[in-house]
Amino acid sequence: MPYLVIALVIVAVFGSGWLLLVLDPKVLARALRHAFVAALVLLGLFLAARGLALLDLPLGALTLILLRGWSARGFPGFDRVRDWLKGAPHNPDISTIEMAWLSMTLDRSTGAIDGEVHSGQFSGARLGELGLDQLCALLAECEVADPQSARLVETYLDRTHPRWRDRPGGAEQSQTGQSDRAGGATGGDMTREEAWQVLGLESGADAEQIHEAHRRLMAKLHPDRGGTNYLASKINMARDVLLRDV
Repeated sequence: MPYLVIALVIVAVFGSGWLLLVLDPKVLARALRHAFVAALVLLGLFLAARGLALLDLPLGALTLILLRGWSARGFPGFDRVRDWLKGAPHNPDISTIEMAWLSMTLDRSTGAIDGEVHSGQFSGARLGELGLDQLCALLAECEVADPQSARLVETYLDRTHPRWRDRPGGAEQSQTGQSDRAGGATGGDMTREEAWQVLGLESGADAEQIHEAHRRLMAKLHPDRGGTNYLASKINMARDVLLRDV
């Protein structure tokens, strides 16, 4: 019997190594997440059978978080809790813009941007992991499902692939998206929670801190400095929302 266990462990180790070599990292990450969810479900059933159903509540919440990919938009403060669980402190230099289809982070100290996709065929992937063709496919998805997220994708493309519109169909895709999304630079109201995230501030910051965060972001992301009108409008809106009640 011990030899059988050892043999199974060896097979599992070599099998895992083979999967790491041949599988796409995004596919592997998604498979591991689903496997973890399945393990949580089995553990919940086991606890219920042993009369420990109360312990299923936190397990159920964690399972929902993993399945739905909740972010700060669906659960305010979740991103900071996730960072704490990972042992990574909240970075005050990082601003976040949350949309239904994806979220984008702005490093106020460097002006670097990145993002994470929440839905669609690229769900779970970071923008920095996607090639130009994949980013354009993501843009096409967002133009149909979430026009505001499409603006974020265009912003990322403009910063990382300045000539993306020169590729076949690139200019037409951009013009179609702009016409479909015409009617406002910002596309709706912004909550105070979102405004704090955009400026990278803790709730309760005073007017001086709000103005300072706004100046730092605009110095990096103003259209005249390589930013975009959309990002500038978001930053200005965040400042205005927070200063209303200060």
